[in-house]
Amino acid sequence: GLNDQLGGGFFRYTVDPAWQIPHFEKMLYDNAQLARLYLEAAPVLQRDHYRTVAFRTLDFLLRELTTPEGAFAASLSAVDDRGVEGGYYLWSQAELRAILNDAEWQVVRAVWGLEGTPELEAGFHLVQHQDPADTARQLKLSLPEVEARLASARAKLLARRQQRRVPVDTKVIAAWNGLALSALAAAVRTDGGEHYREAGRKLRQYLATVSWRDGRLRRVASNDTGLGRDGLEDYAYVARGLLDWAAVSDTRKEDLVLVRAIVTGAWQRFYQEPRWRLAENMWLKYGTGETVLPDSVLPSPSAVLIDVSLRLASQTGDGELVEQATTALRQGEAELSEAPFWYASHIGVLSWLTRQKSARR
Repeated sequence: GLNDQLGGGFFRYTVDPAWQIPHFEKMLYDNAQLARLYLEAAPVLQRDHYRTVAFRTLDFLLRELTTPEGAFAASLSAVDDRGVEGGYYLWSQAELRAILNDAEWQVVRAVWGLEGTPELEAGFHLVQHQDPADTARQLKLSLPEVEARLASARAKLLARRQQRRVPVDTKVIAAWNGLALSALAAAVRTDGGEHYREAGRKLRQYLATVSWRDGRLRRVASNDTGLGRDGLEDYAYVARGLLDWAAVSDTRKEDLVLVRAIVTGAWQRFYQEPRWRLAENMWLKYGTGETVLPDSVLPSPSAVLIDVSLRLASQTGDGELVEQATTALRQGEAELSEAPFWYASHIGVLSWLTRQKSARR
């Protein structure tokens, strides 16, 4: 129920315990992270289908959230232009029957469970209720025939849906676009297609020349000014996106120099040993700060900055950066031991560092 069966991508969360009915907002940060996760999971779990999910998610970003400058907008509203919750995504049975032919309707009715009364007042939310292979057996059709009919129905419904309107939050948030660049780099590494490389080039250029200006990151760039308060997560996620992109780009040397500048700025502005702050002049826990920041719906920005610093140093031989990162990493050992669930990103950095040390022995 979280996955958009027509356009790809994921909704923000579900509102029912069965995970079928979503809150229909689509966020850039969710989809960027999930695309990368599915690409990483595919070879580990030997599920080729996960690559398809990842590419459909990235294609959603390219189709519906790309800005004219080549960056990505923040989100799509849950409420359509008529004020209907989920209205952009929901279908009446009459509308479906008018768009699809009998052969397509026969298949989608079974695969998406389009019987009886819709779960929502505005219509059916398209959720896969039956595997296409089971549908093929039920309808006495071949699996390729079922998949062809399903693909044809999807194309027709997506074309009709694109005539609808949904409000877009057009803010280009630096941190979330850093996550998107990491996802595009992962797609390029897995030979996802030249269009992902081109999209990554444009996004890299935006982050390097519009978001990064006069030695500072702007959280939201607007003309020649920045909106909102830039923070640690902007620096950490953009630095990681650029470092991931450097591994697949033809501007690697320039990318590494830029990453070093962003990382240096982050350490100077958001870390005062042994404590982190999310933004300048804003200490956590009523002024005391924290020695380690937990994961949330986004990865811990302190873990990401430490990780980027160590990986950058491994490529450039920057001993000063290694010392800075490892010192900060050690400060949070007690919290990691007491509540590891909340600090998975930091534990991932420790694991990577341990493997690196073992490889050098």
